[in-house]
Amino acid sequence: MCGGTATRPAAAQRGMLLGHGFASPPEARALHVRIGLADAAAVASVGAVDLGRIEIRAAEALFGSVPPRFALKRAPSDPPPFAEGDRVLLLLRGARSPYLLVDESHEVIRLGDAEAEATWRDAVLSVSAARSEPRTLAGLYLAWLEGSSPPLRAAAVAGLRHGLAPFRPLTPGERARLSALATDPDAPAEARRGAAAVAALEPGSRRALLAALPGGPDGADAEVLRIGLRASALARDPGTNAAVLRSLGHPDPAVRRIGLEFGSLARVDPALRARLEIMAGSEPDTTLRDLAAATLGAIDRGGPSRATH
Repeated sequence: MCGGTATRPAAAQRGMLLGHGFASPPEARALHVRIGLADAAAVASVGAVDLGRIEIRAAEALFGSVPPRFALKRAPSDPPPFAEGDRVLLLLRGARSPYLLVDESHEVIRLGDAEAEATWRDAVLSVSAARSEPRTLAGLYLAWLEGSSPPLRAAAVAGLRHGLAPFRPLTPGERARLSALATDPDAPAEARRGAAAVAALEPGSRRALLAALPGGPDGADAEVLRIGLRASALARDPGTNAAVLRSLGHPDPAVRRIGLEFGSLARVDPALRARLEIMAGSEPDTTLRDLAAATLGAIDRGGPSRATH
């Protein structure tokens, strides 16, 4: 993470897509997992970078014990993107120099300025202290997701998405926070879509999100809707058809377009079919009107809908 954001080589831009519009290429491991693998953490300055070693200067331990100067082993197959003079956050393994980095090359954190350094110092100390308190850890990640720091938001998504996290399953209050954030028109798009991607992973939080979709008449996020409906349709969650029906009646054509992607559910739902028939006859957006008609035709022929993908 560079200047508080993840450094991701161009070759790594093939990461997992969490619904259209929310991607993490590739996604870093949860911070609590990486801290759990570390014997020490430090902020430090990078000295000379050689083929097999990286010189570290002016190191200050956050936990564990490290000397002010030491060396890191540098794996040529996956070298960290360090240059001499960089200020970095280091999660370290080993009892003595040369230490090993816990982080893979796309996970390392470069500290671009004093604000980034203060942010990551606090983040590492907070997660380290909360690792034995699952609800505290979940609350910390949720606060980051709701907050204004993009790098902490990305770390929150990675932490909350960890399938073996000690705070799973989320509590009703935590689920409510996710669904409220995902449908908050004033929240940054990355926060809304990150919250939806997290909520989609667990039945309770997925259903809480589903009940809130597609959001209010103003500012509903079509990509959040797609993430939530896709996960709920795959899981056959109760309430999926009702959420699709609400989407098809939403004033935003982008939201109605997402609803049409799930129009094949009308095969077994008379209310959905009736809505598609109305759209096919009187939808003001001609593209959507044609898609509604194509979906009905595909249903009647028993084939896949052209509106889905």
